[in-house]
Amino acid sequence: MNDTTATPSVLVVEDDPGLVDLYARWLADYDVRTATTGADALALVEAESFDVVLLDRQLPDRSGRSVLADIRQMNCDCMVTMVTAVRPDVDIVEMRFDDYLVKPVDREELLDTVDRLSRRMTYDEQVNQLYAQCSKLGVLEAEHGRDRLAGSDEYESLVRRIDELHDRTDQLVTSFEDHDFDDVFRDIPSS
Repeated sequence: MNDTTATPSVLVVEDDPGLVDLYARWLADYDVRTATTGADALALVEAESFDVVLLDRQLPDRSGRSVLADIRQMNCDCMVTMVTAVRPDVDIVEMRFDDYLVKPVDREELLDTVDRLSRRMTYDEQVNQLYAQCSKLGVLEAEHGRDRLAGSDEYESLVRRIDELHDRTDQLVTSFEDHDFDDVFRDIPSS
């Protein structure tokens, strides 16, 4: 989601037509596309850009696990949530998804997940942009010094851009909810 004001795009990959329709209705405020097979999903991911992919693990033509691996191999810059009847087991450790929901899933759970992942994606993009601009600023200031750069339109524009990115990142952080961080700050047993 390069434009932070754009409506997040969601790809629903589900072989049950009833669930496809239901999820699409629930996600009506998003730009939603659907696929009922792994092959169709991969074709869409290759042709279009998605912010969030909701992926079933059990598809008619291939496993959701292999579709996920292919999505990651394609370097798709998207967040992926497995939405499946398959209960998680240790086999998920090597799977590169961002969230995992076990069916049945209700509207609130699905919307909360897509909202949270959209915020995370936007935050990641904002922080990456901020670091890139700050890196440029650091290189310029180390090479030329602030006093020498002070009159440059390009330098002043860069400083303004960094200030804007700081402000937007701060605003985004305040949009996170406490439960958005539950998994990150969970007690992890030490080995």
